[in-house]
Amino acid sequence: MEMFTLASANWSFSVFLLTGFPGLQWAHHWISLPAFVGHLVALLGSATIWHLVRTDPSLHQPMYYFLANLAVTDLACAGARRPQCWVRWGSAPCILQQHSLHSFSFVESAVLFAMALDHLVAIRFPLRYASVLTGPRVALAWVMLGTQSAAITAAPSLHLLRFDYCSTDLTERDSNMKNSNSSLEFLPTKFILVGIPGLEAEHIWLSIPFCLMYIIIFLGNGTILHVVRTDAALHQPVYLFLAMLALAELGVSAPTLPTVLGVFLSGTTEMSSDACLFQMFPIHSFSIMESAVLLAMSVDRFVAVYSPLRYTAILTLPRIFGTGAIIGLKSIMLMAPLPMLLQHLPFCGHNALSHSYCLHPDLIHLPCGDTSINNIYGLFIVTSTFGLDSLLIVVSYGLILHTVLSITTGERRKKALNMCGSHVCAVLAYYVPMISLSMVHRFGCHVSPLLHSVMANAYLFLPPVVNPIVYSIKTKEIHRGIARMLSEKRARV
Repeated sequence: MEMFTLASANWSFSVFLLTGFPGLQWAHHWISLPAFVGHLVALLGSATIWHLVRTDPSLHQPMYYFLANLAVTDLACAGARRPQCWVRWGSAPCILQQHSLHSFSFVESAVLFAMALDHLVAIRFPLRYASVLTGPRVALAWVMLGTQSAAITAAPSLHLLRFDYCSTDLTERDSNMKNSNSSLEFLPTKFILVGIPGLEAEHIWLSIPFCLMYIIIFLGNGTILHVVRTDAALHQPVYLFLAMLALAELGVSAPTLPTVLGVFLSGTTEMSSDACLFQMFPIHSFSIMESAVLLAMSVDRFVAVYSPLRYTAILTLPRIFGTGAIIGLKSIMLMAPLPMLLQHLPFCGHNALSHSYCLHPDLIHLPCGDTSINNIYGLFIVTSTFGLDSLLIVVSYGLILHTVLSITTGERRKKALNMCGSHVCAVLAYYVPMISLSMVHRFGCHVSPLLHSVMANAYLFLPPVVNPIVYSIKTKEIHRGIARMLSEKRARV
C-alpha cells in the first residue's frame, strides 16, 4: 500500500493509493468477478451459520457457539475488505480498515484455539462437557478475545497517524498509470483476410462451393435440431447428444459466414480487430464444445453396448442436460482469457492473416513481443480438451470393442458395431482435419500457403457438412423423422 501526503509539514496525509494486481490492470474487470463471488460467499455463508446457531435451539451447544463466533469473525473480516483497484481512499478509513482486519484476524486465530480446547474437553471430559463450557462462558471468552485483540492493534494504528510521510505528486502518478495502461494497446485497428492464396482471380467461382457448403451446414444441422426437438420418439440420450453436436457445428460455422462470403464474393478483406477477436471466440468455443460432445456420445455408445437394460436409467434427461450445460460453461470459461491476452501483445504493424476468418493459431504468429503465456495457455487448452477428449474416446471404444468381442451371438455383435458406425465417422471427420491443421501450423513453416488454407477450411467445414449427411443416411430413426416431417409439410400444402 503506497501512501501520499498533501501537507507533509505537519505530518498529515489525506489519501492512500490502493493497487490491485500490478501488471494486470487491464484484467481488473475480469478479476473483480471471482473477488465479488468470494466476498458474496463469505458474507452469505458466515451470516447463514450465525443465523442458524442463533435461531435453532438444538444448536445451542458450546461447539456451535464457537462456530458462531468464528462465523461472526469471518463476517467482520469480509465486511472490512472490499475489492478496490487503483483508487484513492481517505487516510482515516484506511487506518480504521487495517485496524479492523488485524483485530479480527487475531480474534479468528484465538477462536480456532478455543475450538481446539472445546474438542479436547469433549473428548477428555464428556460427562462434564456441558457444565464446563456453558453459554455465558463461551460468550465471555469471545468478548475478552475481541477486547484483547482491539487493544493490541490500537497502539500500532495510533502510531501510524504520527509518522511523517514523504510528499508525492498524485497527479503525476495518476498520469503515469494512465500512460502505462494506454501503452498496452498494441492491437492493430484492422486485420487483413485472405481467401485462397494464388487463386485470387478465381474467388468469384470458388464462392459457389462455399455457398453450397453453408447451405448444407445450415439446412442439415438445422433439420436435425428441428426433428429431434419436435419428434417425441427421438427424445432419447443418443439423439439429444446428436442435437448438441448439430448445435455446436452451427456455432462453429455461423461466425465465419460474413467474412468468408465477403472475401470470395465482394473482395472485402479488411476486418476490425474487435470483430476479429469476437469471431475467434465462438469459433474456438464451439469447437471445444464439439469435441466434448463427441466424447459424451462415445460414453453414451459404451453404456448402450455394455449395459443396454440400464441405459435409460443411467442416462436420464437431467443428467444429459446437465452435461450439456457443463460442456458449454467449460468451453466459454476456457476461451475467455485468450482474447484478453491477445489484446495486450505488441503486433508492430503485422496484421495479415492466412485465412478468411480469425483463428488463434493464426493470430498468435503475428505479435513481435513475448507470446510465451499465450502459447502455454493455448497448449493447456489443447491438452485439457482435444487431447484428453480424444484419449478418452479411444479408451471408450477400446472398452466397446472388448464388450462386443465378448458377445457370443453374431447378430447381436453386428448390431452393436452398427450402433457406433455413425459416431466413428463423426470422430474421424472432426479429429483428422484438426490434427492435420495443427501439424501444419506447428511444423509446416515452409509449406505452401495454399495447403494452409485448404487444411483450415477442411477443419472448419468438413465436420458440419459430413455429419448431417452421415446421420441422416445411417441412422434410421433420424431418416424416418425427416421423412415424417417432409410428409407432414407436403400434406399441409
